[in-house]
Amino acid sequence: MRDIRLLFNKKIWLIVTCLFLTACSTKFYYNNISWLLPWYMDDYVDLNTEQEEAFEPLLTKFMDWHRHTQLARYKQTIAATQVSLSKGDISEQELEQLFIELRSFWEDFRLEITPLLVDVAKLMSKEQVDALFAKLDEDNQELADKILELKKDDQYQAEKIKNRLSGIENWTGKLSKQQKNWLKTELIRYKTVSPTNLAYRKAWQAKAKGMIEQKQWAELGSHIQLPYQSEKAKTLIEIRRYNQAISTELYPQIWQKLTAKQKKKVISKLGEYVEDFESLIGSQNKE
Repeated sequence: MRDIRLLFNKKIWLIVTCLFLTACSTKFYYNNISWLLPWYMDDYVDLNTEQEEAFEPLLTKFMDWHRHTQLARYKQTIAATQVSLSKGDISEQELEQLFIELRSFWEDFRLEITPLLVDVAKLMSKEQVDALFAKLDEDNQELADKILELKKDDQYQAEKIKNRLSGIENWTGKLSKQQKNWLKTELIRYKTVSPTNLAYRKAWQAKAKGMIEQKQWAELGSHIQLPYQSEKAKTLIEIRRYNQAISTELYPQIWQKLTAKQKKKVISKLGEYVEDFESLIGSQNKE
């Protein structure tokens, strides 16, 4: 999911990630994306009326594809995970298969959204392109400053662990002190990805900007569809694969250490997503 964010912005990404099981209101964002997305884009690209009118059918076409081909896949995967957890433990093999499925969702998403992103780039004036990438540069510098500040105070690792713990508690509810202490000893095993990702992001954006300026639309499409082909991406890919291996090993252990109440909360939350996707699929069938 990271490459589209490199061309657009974090707020758009908050909407997109709702399609991939974040904690936001899935049905609300999904059913209202046609007006939310242009609104959020205004922070980065100020589209005029003519451009907005041209953008709307492009977004509608993409959302029709997503609604009619992807929602049932998401529901099936979440429901299967819910069933596995309800029966007891989840194995490393099941997790590996889940990661494969989630990666395939993202790859299909990226391939399908590429024409929309290229068409949006075609609509933009030189001034809009300059403004977009200037804002992205500001975001990159903001992140670099934050990383530097945390490292200077020896807080970078602690901040990452804190964020991971917060993510777990979003699903389980409050963790006990004992659970947190154990998790801290395990979460430290993850490798830091942000500095490497930032360097890759800046290189990716610079190349994308050059392609837009030169109107190299086919090349831009390939750049979006195949984002990890450069030498700069190799280290990033290695870190992500390493971290995924840690997750595959660690998640079953985390599940075993949860209380019955915490497990029930996770299973219930998965069930809520299944219901959300069922509702979205049902509304699609009534159209």
